Amino acid sequence: MLKYAKYLVKKKNVLPIHLILEVTSACNARCITCFNWQKTNYKKPTGPSLKELEKISLSLGNLLWFSLTGGEPFLREDLTDIVAIFVKNNGAENITVPTNCLMPKRIAKMTEKILKIYKKNLIITLSLDGIGELHDKIRGVKGNFQKFLETYKVLKDLQKSYKNLHIGVNTTINSLNKDHISEIGDYVEKNLKVESHTLELIRGCSRDSNVKPPTLEYYIKNKRMLQDFMKKKSYYKVGLKARLLKATKLYYHDYSIEVLKKKTQVIPCAAGRLSAVIDCNLNVYPCELYKKYGNLKDFDYNFRKLWFSNNANKVRKEIINKCCYCTHSCFQFVTLLFNLRAYPKMAKYLF
Repeated sequence: MLKYAKYLVKKKNVLPIHLILEVTSACNARCITCFNWQKTNYKKPTGPSLKELEKISLSLGNLLWFSLTGGEPFLREDLTDIVAIFVKNNGAENITVPTNCLMPKRIAKMTEKILKIYKKNLIITLSLDGIGELHDKIRGVKGNFQKFLETYKVLKDLQKSYKNLHIGVNTTINSLNKDHISEIGDYVEKNLKVESHTLELIRGCSRDSNVKPPTLEYYIKNKRMLQDFMKKKSYYKVGLKARLLKATKLYYHDYSIEVLKKKTQVIPCAAGRLSAVIDCNLNVYPCELYKKYGNLKDFDYNFRKLWFSNNANKVRKEIINKCCYCTHSCFQFVTLLFNLRAYPKMAKYLF
């Protein structure tokens, strides 16, 4: 972690240390809250080849966080090979894989294959948007809640043999489940031994336009409840780093409310500087919600060349000048963690 401390002050002309890679457009869920639904295609999925990813990774630098997303990432048969590429070429200090939990046995098998070649922090994040039928309704698949429980069980069994395996839960707060968040939080607390429970507002344009984020008033009223659920988690048991990680995630809710009130990024966002997204068609974005920088195929798969291209610099300047704002936790988290202005306000959550 210390070798990345320089990014507290150095953010210009650097390669990202946080990368989200969409490994496939295939998804076996039909979540009505999904912001990426227009890219998903189960019948004719797209995704970068291993040969393409090898070229791309060689033009990247070291990665503090590497997230494999989709679609449903566990639908990639060669997921372990993808991990191996980025571990070999980019270090990948922490790897996160979110899942809809619909394939418990496959998830367990592939997770163990990854653990056999990867000895640092592997975090599998289980999506949970309701208890029982509410979860199934939001995820668009009958029986999804039962699959969630089965996936949790098989991963807990794996944890007995692999101490670097960490399990988290993510809940997306929206107009369908906003009045059930206390129930979801209590259920996780009483029934699941997980190391994190992330609760965040729905983002982007969902599959169902009637499903929206809760109001700012709701967020302000319930912020303390969200933080109380999160405070009880260990955040991956990695010493001082875990304490700082936890403090940042708790302060995230204070900061998001401030952003929504002022309708602007209070601190210039790190997306497009320290964070990047490569989608399943090899388009590169500063984040999942803003304009693309370009396509890697047009740059002979040279990430560095695209990242410092004229268009990338133009879009990056827009973000620095606060032409957009959001509450996307993946990017706000990096923004807060690597900006000294946030530390005085985060300090109250450190102890």
